[in-house]
Amino acid sequence: MSKAWMMASGKGGVGKSSLAAGLAVVLANRQQHVLLIDADVGLRSLDLMLGMQDTVLYELKDCLDHTCTLEDTLVAHPRYPLLSLISAGQSAKPKDFDVPELAEIMAQLRMRFDVIIVDGPAGIGRNLKSFAAVVDEVIVVATADEVSRRDAEKTGDLIRSLTNKTPFLLLNRVSPGLVANGTLADPQTIAAQMDLPLLGAIPDNARVYPAMLAGRTMAECGSDAVASGLRSTARRMLGEDVPHRVYRQNRLKALLYRLRGDRLP
Repeated sequence: MSKAWMMASGKGGVGKSSLAAGLAVVLANRQQHVLLIDADVGLRSLDLMLGMQDTVLYELKDCLDHTCTLEDTLVAHPRYPLLSLISAGQSAKPKDFDVPELAEIMAQLRMRFDVIIVDGPAGIGRNLKSFAAVVDEVIVVATADEVSRRDAEKTGDLIRSLTNKTPFLLLNRVSPGLVANGTLADPQTIAAQMDLPLLGAIPDNARVYPAMLAGRTMAECGSDAVASGLRSTARRMLGEDVPHRVYRQNRLKALLYRLRGDRLP
């Protein structure tokens, strides 16, 4: 049965789009037919992150305007044939996407794809509310710092009020060294404090940014730790019961992480 997820965040810069692209690649590698919808109206970025720049001819707004068919908006990934991309609209506005029209389009897409990931806009504006109304689950992306967590909590409260569902929490750039030395709480504790179920925790790694500059996703950055975190998260999205990695305070590990620059291979 097809399932639609939306990635949301209280603030920009937490890696929401990077995670959406990485999870899409992982799911496609698991033989799932995956659709990524770039719903950040006016600020699309997934085509760049997927190495698909200059391939988007038609957008979802064109379909709503009857300029093209829904099929015309689908762009297949050149290296992952089970992965496709739709961009909402580079010149569109949030008011262009009404819930009834989006629901009708989503119903058609569900018949074709196993997993749909909507990369929503940062913040809590109208566009977020429209897309949240037509998906099955919402994932709030945050980092472990207090500012991001506060914004994520506000976003989670909004999602609850809009959908009567509790969103999942996906923590990005988790620093094992800072958890080990007691500077940061572990992901499970953070999720409990925010009263959100933890979907996954992706460790920080220096290889992610260079991979993005080269047009590769997080899943292709060459880090076993990042890839493992993404795979575990994807498996939970598919309904599997996957235990979470345990992060603990540990002085010896804290020293080792500091000597290694707090980076995992």
